[in-house]
Parts: sequence; structure tokens; C-alpha cells
Amino acid sequence: MALLYAADRYYHVYSLPYGIKSSNESEGRGLNSALSEDYVIISDRYLLSTLAYQGVPFEGVRVDRGWLQMLNRGLPTPDLTVFLDVPPSESMSRISNERNQQELFENKPYLEAAFRNFKRLIRDERFGRIEIVSEIVDGRPRTIEETQSDIRSRVANVLEE
Repeated sequence: MALLYAADRYYHVYSLPYGIKSSNESEGRGLNSALSEDYVIISDRYLLSTLAYQGVPFEGVRVDRGWLQMLNRGLPTPDLTVFLDVPPSESMSRISNERNQQELFENKPYLEAAFRNFKRLIRDERFGRIEIVSEIVDGRPRTIEETQSDIRSRVANVLEE
């Protein structure tokens, strides 16, 4: 799976067409080209997610973190990573309330291990600027609007810089 995630990431960064161009213009290729043209790129998962989730042993198999980092070498570093700090118990509650079926890795022990990996990785300065957005404030889940406003504010700060 780690190879598939890395291959997909490289495809998006270096090959996938992007943007709407007129028929006489050449089509943009890859997010790296979009970055060189000063586009703002928003991605829902990137290297930090790979290291956190793939770093959890599954069915007795442990993937080496160094190997994962080597697979993803040469990819651009984000200017900002927003980490939605959602406790695994809250994640499991949301999953069970919104769907009848769980996906392969949607179980509390796996999510707890991935969550611990995220927390360790966030302290590592090699991953650039990371903003932590807490989903639980004063013991209650935030509304979608509150979370969205917080994220927009943090992204706006980076864009202004």
C-alpha cells in the first residue's frame, strides 16, 4: 500500500493535468508546475498522513519509517499542514453515527496508534509548519462552522506572509 500511495502522490505532483486551459494552450502538468505558477494547492492527505498511518503495524507487518521517507523523497514540502486534532474515540463515534460499515483501518486500536504517530511526527521540525486545530474545545465538539473558520484564519495568515 505504501508503494501505491507514493506512486499516486508522484503522479499528482509531476504528471496529472490540472487547471482549465483553452484548446490552444498547453495543459498544465502536475502540482509542481502549478506551484511554479503560484497556484495555492490544498490537499487532504500528504506525507505526514502516510508516515502516521503506514507506521502502525498491521497484521504483524511493520513498515520502516526510513523506507517510507525514501519513497516520498523529492516531493515538495507543504508551506502549511493543518492537523485536525480529533481524539480516536470521537472519530469512532462519528464513523458509527454516519455509516453502517467501517473501512479496513477504522478501528479504535489502529486509530489510537496512528494518532500517537501523528503527535510524535508533529514535534519533528522536518515536516514544516504544522497548525493544530482542536476539534474538542471545553469538552464539547466544535461545529463545522467553528472548525472551518479556524482553518480559514490559519490559512489566511500563511497566504498573507
